[in-house]
Formats: sequence, C-alpha cells, structure tokens
Amino acid sequence: MVATFAKQNDDPTNSPNFRSEERDDLSPLKSLIADARLLVHGDLALLLLRCLKILSRKLPNRQQFDPMTIRSVVMFLQNPPSIKVAAEAANVLLNVCYEKENVDVVIAQGAVPLLIMAITSSDQDLQANAAGALQSICFQEVGKRLILQHQGIGALVHLLCSQNAKVQTRAVGAMHNLSSEAESIRPICEAGAVPALVALLGPWARGLCLSGFGPTSRNFEVSRCGDDDGVGGLAFQESRGALFDVVSYVYDGLMDLVSPQESRGALFDVVSYVYDGLMDLLSFQESRAREAIVQAEAVPPLTRLLFGADVQSAACSTGALLNVRPPYE
Repeated sequence: MVATFAKQNDDPTNSPNFRSEERDDLSPLKSLIADARLLVHGDLALLLLRCLKILSRKLPNRQQFDPMTIRSVVMFLQNPPSIKVAAEAANVLLNVCYEKENVDVVIAQGAVPLLIMAITSSDQDLQANAAGALQSICFQEVGKRLILQHQGIGALVHLLCSQNAKVQTRAVGAMHNLSSEAESIRPICEAGAVPALVALLGPWARGLCLSGFGPTSRNFEVSRCGDDDGVGGLAFQESRGALFDVVSYVYDGLMDLVSPQESRGALFDVVSYVYDGLMDLLSFQESRAREAIVQAEAVPPLTRLLFGADVQSAACSTGALLNVRPPYE
C-alpha cells in the first residue's frame, strides 16, 4: 500500500494527495522513520522518505513535524545507506523548511554542515535537493549566518556552473538569499560568484545592463522552492537579484566620497564592472568614471576604509578599489 501511494503521488502535478487540502495523519509514518533499523535497510528507508516527501508538500502536514521526526530525517543525511536515501532525506528537509519553526529545528539538529557536505557530492539529485534545502534555510537570518560560518558559499558557487538546470537554479536561489546579508558579500565576491551569476544572465545581460538593472530586480525575487519547483527562467531571475544585492552592498557609500557628477560615473562604472563582457559598449564611459574617482582623490579614503572595523564599509571600499585598479597597473 505504501509503494502504491508513492507511485501515485510522486509527480506533484498529478498527485491526488497534493490536490487535497486535508491534513493527513503522519503518526504511523513518523514512528517508522524513527526506527534506527532503517539505516541498514536502504530500499525501505527510500520508500518511507519518498512518502514523507510527498506528504510534506502540504502545509497542514509540514506543521506536524516535531523535533524527533526531523532528527530522524537528518540521521539519513549523516549515515545514509545509499546516495538515493540521502537525496530523498534532503528533499524532505527542503519541503519542511518552508516553515520558519521547522527551520529552527533543522538547524538545531545539525543539518546545515551535512547539507553543505551533500552539495559537494557528484550525485546531481543529492546536489539539487541539498541546495534547495539550503535555499529555504538561508531565507532566515540565522540560516544565512550558519551557512557563512560553515563556509558553504564556496560550495554553492561551484554549483552555479552545473549543467543540471535544477542544481543551478537552486544554487543561485540560495546565493540570492545569502546576498541580502552584508557579511556575505565579501565571501561571495571572493568565491568568484559574480562572473558565474553574470554568465547565468545569458543574452539578457546586455539589455539588463543598459536599462533594467536596479531595484526592478526585486520584482523577480523567488526566495524559496519546493521539490516541485520550476527551473530555467528562475536562474536568470535569481541571478538578477543576487547581483543587485552584491552591487548595492559593495558600492554603497561611494557617493559620499565623490561629487554627484562623479558618483554617477562611478555607479555607471559599477555596472560595467559587474557585467564583464560588455566592455565593448562601455569602455569610454568606464575609463572616464575611473579617472573621475582617481582625480577626486577618493583612493586614499577608500584604502583607509578597507582596513577599518566596519565590515560593510570594508566591502564597499574593496569593490571600489578593485574597480579603479585595472587601468593603473
């Protein structure tokens, strides 16, 4: 009967259970999942986790997850009998973390470092599900800080170049959420995320650079996903948001250091720097903007900010100095 339920409901677009808004009784399944013997019975564990994933798509069911059940799911990430079981466990966490209360419990059960380790796997299903769970987790402030603390940004940046659309979309969604935290900007830039995010903009980058870039990117924010989420265009949408956050933080405060006219040039130069590859269109204006910053004697105060105690100011000055540097080497 359990196998039949899983087969009939595996596809969320044709799932009778998902179409029903009724609350399901998860008690029998929660008891089975908590049985430690499942850790050596991979096929049965996979089937039960698949059913739990299906049921966790619905809000009334996600609200039934208690710390013990979440702990049991996390154990399948820590000691999985197979990669498929680990991927299914990550998928359950992805859905469960739609609810903030569950995110707190998932974090308390030590899932974040396990999920970061999971996205370094060569298995693309595990990568996608773990990245999706991290995306949901870092929608919350405590999640952002933990992923930063456990050096998860570098692993997520690596996934931005994946050939798998679902992996790529969920990784860039996580980057978008992380980029709203000021302290994440420096590691995001240092990990090489900006070129990868720009590449995801594809043929849209030219028009975006010349017109739509800026606050309009907020209209495309998609901060969390489920195991039934769409892919493709979401990578572009999330890239816009993440790039906007990076630019906003890295170059915030530059206008206080130079005159309004020079500030406009500097901000124009910001866009040209971020969208590498458009220099054929912007080289003349970019050169003038760099010259304006240097002539305004902005480099010394930027350098002082670089070694200051304020993280955001240091990030701003780092980006501005990197932007000024190339023509004067």
